[in-house]
Amino acid sequence: MGSALKDDIAALAPPAREHWRRNLRLHVSSHVLSQLGDALMNPRTSLAWLAGSLGASPAVLALLVPVRESGSLLPQPLLARWLHARAQRRGLWACGAVLQALAVLGLASLAWAWRSNGLEHAGQWPGLALLGLLALFALARALCSVTGKDVLGRSVPRGQRGRASGWAAAISGFLVLLLAGLAWAGLESGAESRWLPFWLLAAALCWLLAAPLFVGIREPAAEPSGAGRGLGLSLLLRDDLLRRFVLARGLLLGSALSPPFFVALAQQQTDGPGLLAFVAAGGVAGLVGGLVWGRLADRSSRRTLGLAAVLASLCTLGLAVAAALDLPLLGSAWLLPAGFLLVSLAHEGVRVGRKTWIVNIAEGARRIDYVAVSNAAMGALLLAVGVLTALLATVSTPGVLLLLAVIGLVGAWLGLRLPEAEAQVGDR
Repeated sequence: MGSALKDDIAALAPPAREHWRRNLRLHVSSHVLSQLGDALMNPRTSLAWLAGSLGASPAVLALLVPVRESGSLLPQPLLARWLHARAQRRGLWACGAVLQALAVLGLASLAWAWRSNGLEHAGQWPGLALLGLLALFALARALCSVTGKDVLGRSVPRGQRGRASGWAAAISGFLVLLLAGLAWAGLESGAESRWLPFWLLAAALCWLLAAPLFVGIREPAAEPSGAGRGLGLSLLLRDDLLRRFVLARGLLLGSALSPPFFVALAQQQTDGPGLLAFVAAGGVAGLVGGLVWGRLADRSSRRTLGLAAVLASLCTLGLAVAAALDLPLLGSAWLLPAGFLLVSLAHEGVRVGRKTWIVNIAEGARRIDYVAVSNAAMGALLLAVGVLTALLATVSTPGVLLLLAVIGLVGAWLGLRLPEAEAQVGDR
């Protein structure tokens, strides 16, 4: 055990100091299940395909990711005020996981109604119902987001936090890849939409299993405080470091918002790739990206963020050009899944990098404030950009991709200018 790790362990409070390895395993196990659930009902793949099957408008497709992300981010300052008064927070994460499972059961019911009755000619209400259930899921996700990072920061040593996120992504990616392979071998061509209800039921089960695992973490008691009353716009205005992070993160939306358009372009091709190709690509991205980005993030989360953002933007830019010129290779079986794989791989790096940076840059009550305010600001930005891309998508899909690629490159530059979060506190 290195001296740096010993120092990180010593900085933890009991009982996390004595049980950090157990905590690390439980963090990884619970987040493997939650990320597997995310992959199975991912708005970028499964829900985008379901929206297309339901005959939803392009605006619904463009709003899938913003609704899921904004709904989970905007409520967090209110939740943070509530959390500051509670010494133990792992049970709240478990409650959020159970509520997410219930919302996904609703999505499975919608997919089953389509499978049984065919809703593609039922007007816009199935698409609106999809967005409504996704919004309920997102609200439950908000509770898990703000509590999960706080518990991670108080129960796992600093130098192991990026690995915790990376291993969870890698293992869940492997499981997604395995499930996609089994489904691919057992399904007839063109039957992929028919198994979506079962895919979503499996996702709900993942969150139900993750809840008791997270409760088993030996979480140190947090010092209840009255902090959090100044959360919101005031904290952003007076904290330059947080403001810079939010601006950089806000410009990195391309890796999250562009993948549904890859799926939509595939559905427009006569002999284009099926949904399982994108699910498998997402699994490969999680498996490879989780291992690589997690280790890089423990060394330098800001460089991880910047490098991943450049990769996502360049891939999105390439696809925008191919779609604008209507190149013949757009209809090939490999181009769109390969582009989806690279963007998903980059998005994994953006996600692990920003999560590790904000957990490491702040300590104690300040961590909850940073997480809550930055997430709420991102929720507002996502909603605004989502509406903009929804409007633009009705005119030009290549135009949407081009816009996301350009702002992503600017965000990568800003991310690289953030301070190193992995330095010792006293060195910052």
